[in-house]
Amino acid sequence: MTTRSLAIIGGGISGLSAAFWFKQRTSFPVTLLEAGSRWGGVLHTRKWKNLPVEMSADTFDAGGGAVLELCERLGLGSGLVPHEPFFSGLFLKGKNHMSPVPFSGSILKSGALSLRAKMRILSEPFIPSSEKDSGESLAGFIRRRLGASFLREIAGPVIRGVIMAEPEELSARYYLPQWVNAEKRFGSLAREVFLKTGTKKEGKKVFSVRNGLECLIEKTVESLSAYHLCLDSSVSAVEKRKDGWRLTLKDGGSLMADSVILAMPAPEAARLLAGYSGSLARKLSQIRYDLVMTLAMIFPAQGLPEELLGTGFVVPAPGSVWPFSSLKLIGKDESGEWVRMKAFISGVFQKEMFPKIDGDVTAAILNTIKKEWRIPDPVWTSLERYREAIPQYAPDYPRKIGALNDEVSRHPGLFLTGNGYGGFGISECVRSAFMTARHASEYLKHL
Repeated sequence: MTTRSLAIIGGGISGLSAAFWFKQRTSFPVTLLEAGSRWGGVLHTRKWKNLPVEMSADTFDAGGGAVLELCERLGLGSGLVPHEPFFSGLFLKGKNHMSPVPFSGSILKSGALSLRAKMRILSEPFIPSSEKDSGESLAGFIRRRLGASFLREIAGPVIRGVIMAEPEELSARYYLPQWVNAEKRFGSLAREVFLKTGTKKEGKKVFSVRNGLECLIEKTVESLSAYHLCLDSSVSAVEKRKDGWRLTLKDGGSLMADSVILAMPAPEAARLLAGYSGSLARKLSQIRYDLVMTLAMIFPAQGLPEELLGTGFVVPAPGSVWPFSSLKLIGKDESGEWVRMKAFISGVFQKEMFPKIDGDVTAAILNTIKKEWRIPDPVWTSLERYREAIPQYAPDYPRKIGALNDEVSRHPGLFLTGNGYGGFGISECVRSAFMTARHASEYLKHL
């Protein structure tokens, strides 16, 4: 059988997972190219006194099973630590209090909701369902089902704080699929969402890796020793030729492959393909990504208020203005001595923070946290900036991704995987990589 070759551009979790799954299916040679000096992309674990601190994602859910299978095959199964989903703890921080936001029937007891909003929620079962199949915004869906007061008082602040975008600019279908499906199945959200008491633990299982997610990256890289793995290898252009796909490197070199997987943010893929297909590049560039910064912090547990010792997201209540969008509470470490937190700074809502140097950004965030909770300085901080890490799925995203997939199908041998193509969590990236590896291997086998 003729030997075929695959090139994968992008050494984050998507590219590494694609290489791993491809290896399980075929022995064709693979070249994996990463522009940076380390593997893992946005997944990066730093350590302070051997305490792992994640700079981006902290956990992954078991959705689809692909990420759990990856961990098991890499020998990490015993190192997985179960967690409560962070979204099960949502809080609005007002001037003198922090109100929990339970998305269950107990939300009617929340002091963060006005009587008007509560009465509108109680009328939700009598609201006619929509005939729309897609294209509705989060704001439109929530306003239609639960009312403008609920959107203004709770949903809007939570969406802006955690997702870091305006609810009018996000797809209901992609961000609240359970709610959208509940309306389709039952004509109401009451049975699926608000009749639940919140006492029963439901939903996907969530895990972290005991010594940090970087272990997942390291183990995956180790499993790919038979492949040609290249760090500091930036690609400037990708184009189809008669004898295969040509990758032009920024150092002046080039390589050929029979198939190529682009495992990178959509705007970056657009730049690589601009000289080959303007139509494909335009469709890729329509997928929006926003700037974000994260500030990881470690505090002594002793002396912190009880409300900061748990897990979840804290967002500012309406009327409060912070230099960051949300504060993620990660909880105590295994020793109980230290507490990790992470602040997220949005390129949409805190634009003024991005020109500042790291020290000034850190100082502004710490000043706000100390003012809100009257706590001492952390013992350790680390700031990370991300240019194209978080895609935002707009209401017309289903149409855009459909058009993009149709366009990609016109270029046999070219495949896309990553957080811009249908799911942005670790589990979704690994699942997408699994499917992409399968399609690429089948393509090469039949070439």
